[in-house]
Formats: sequence, C-alpha cells, structure tokens
Amino acid sequence: MLKLSIACCYYPTTVVFIDDNKAFLENVLLGVDENISTCSFTEPTKAVEYLKKHTLVSFAEKHLRSLKDDENLEEFNYDNVEHGYIDVDVFNIHKEIYNKNRFNTVIVVVVDYTMPGMNGLDLCTVLKELPFKFVLITGDATLSNAIEAFNAGLIHQFIPKNDCEFIPKLQSIIYDMQKKQFEEYSDIIIKSLSTSLSTGLGDPLLLKFLKDFFKENNTTEYYLLNESGCFLMADPNGILSCIVIKNEEEMAKYTSVAMDNYGKEKIIDELQSRKKVLFLHTEEEHANVTVDDWENYLYPATKLIGKNNTYYYSHIKELPNRNIFANKIIPYNEFLAVK
Repeated sequence: MLKLSIACCYYPTTVVFIDDNKAFLENVLLGVDENISTCSFTEPTKAVEYLKKHTLVSFAEKHLRSLKDDENLEEFNYDNVEHGYIDVDVFNIHKEIYNKNRFNTVIVVVVDYTMPGMNGLDLCTVLKELPFKFVLITGDATLSNAIEAFNAGLIHQFIPKNDCEFIPKLQSIIYDMQKKQFEEYSDIIIKSLSTSLSTGLGDPLLLKFLKDFFKENNTTEYYLLNESGCFLMADPNGILSCIVIKNEEEMAKYTSVAMDNYGKEKIIDELQSRKKVLFLHTEEEHANVTVDDWENYLYPATKLIGKNNTYYYSHIKELPNRNIFANKIIPYNEFLAVK
C-alpha cells in the first residue's frame, strides 16, 4: 500500500504541449478538459526558452530556514547534517495565493517524439535538471525508444498516438503528475512538521480525510496555514474557506491556558467539552490575542478519530476579514477566462 502524502500547498498549473504537427496539436487541445490551462508550441527551441522561465520553485527555498542562517549556531558543523534546515516558515506558505502568476507555472510537459531539429527526447534531455514531468507522445516506430527513455528515467510517462483512450489517459496523467510534483516539493516541509506533536500531517487517516475533504468541497487550490494542519482553500471562483484542525493535546493546552488566565466560563466550557476549536492562524494573533478575546476565534468542532490521535476540525466558510485579503487573489476561473 502506497504511503499517503499531502502538499503544503497546491494550485493548478499550465500544461505545455509541443508538437510540430499543428493540426494534431490543435486536435488534442480541443479534446482536453477546458479546466486544464494549456500553452502550445510547434517549435521546440521556443518551448525550451519558455519552460526555463516558468518552473516551479522549490518550497524548501521559500519556506525553510537554514542552519546557516541561524546566528546562534555559528560554531555548529552543519556539513555532516542530513539536511540543513531547522525551521519551517509555515505562516507564510499561504501567501503564495496572492501570486498572480502562480497558474502560469509549468509542471507537466507533453511533447511529441518525432520533430525536426530537436526531437522529444532531445528536449527532455536539455531540461532534465529542471522540475518538469515529461509525457512523451509516440508513434508505432518510436514506441521502443519511449520505453527505453522511461526505464532510464528521462521521461515520466508515454502515450502512443493511436491509443483509443488517448485523451482520458492524458488528462489522468496530467492531474496525477501535477499533484505528485507539489507533494514531492512539500515532502521535507511536511516531514519537518510531522515530527511535532502538534500536527497530524503524518497521520494517514487524517491525510485521507483531508484529501477527501478537498475533493468533496470542490477545492481548486489549498495552502497550509499553520503547523496544526489547518488549510486555506479556494474553489474555482475564488470563494475562500478554511479547514481548521486541532488534536487532543492542543485542545487540552488551550483549555488549560483559558483556566489559568481566568477566561470566561463560556470559553472554558466550549474548549473543555470540545464543542469548539480555537483558530489563531498568524504569529501576530498568537502573540496579541488575549484569552478574553478568544470567543471571537472559536468555531464549532467535529470529532475525528485518526490513527495516531483524536482531532477536532471545523470548516469555516465565512472567513473573518482579518488577515486574508480576498481582493488580492485572482481566482482560477478568472485566469482561464482571460488566458
């Protein structure tokens, strides 16, 4: 059984199609799901130039703090450490939703094998060090070459042009590869957070719940908000919501803090009975919101039994206008409409 994993953020990306046969290319694009953003080229060299400018940047570069950056560890020999990261800048991950160019990022490249000047495998070789997932389109004469390239790891999948299920298979591969790349890039971040007792991101039952939850709620993009496993979500029209998740230990901690600070009886009761969860999703809120104000940050809770812990979650459909700036977000449908 494959181990479940989840991305620290996910959004649809643009799929690049490359084929010197313009008629075939147009035919394929007409058949592809209209919810897939596409960009096409008939000249491989122009495609290479474009792709080099639209790669997905590693999340580790953006959201992990290195040992080298910690002034308190100047004498520490980090050269022998397996990875050079010590902290996740988790509160800033969701800010990627404000990036108006995020949907133009490319992960999947669909390229024909037989092209003049630079064939499909030549193109994949030129770009093999970049984080693309290559799907090679082949004819009967080049099928053996595709199999060899796949076994060598140069391409990630191939589809014969005469396959009667060409479009359905291609679409399935595209969606799968996009999600896989986000999960691969998130792996070190999720692993770092999973070592903390305050997160359930290593719990397979919670991960399955989240994946099903995103699907059931027509989630187009999602972003981790904090180490507890809370996510900001957006549907195709940019309607925002949050899934807030807290484990038993966190609920007990918040209850104890409320009691120690002589919080309101109602707040203590709602936390102690696990009827509501507390949602403070920024560093500023954690630092500045007092116990007496917690009642404005409590949401109805539903119990979820995981493999490693018991969790309490709440789906917040009407987000408070505190720290999420909806007017700065371009929805996916709007992007597709003007593309």
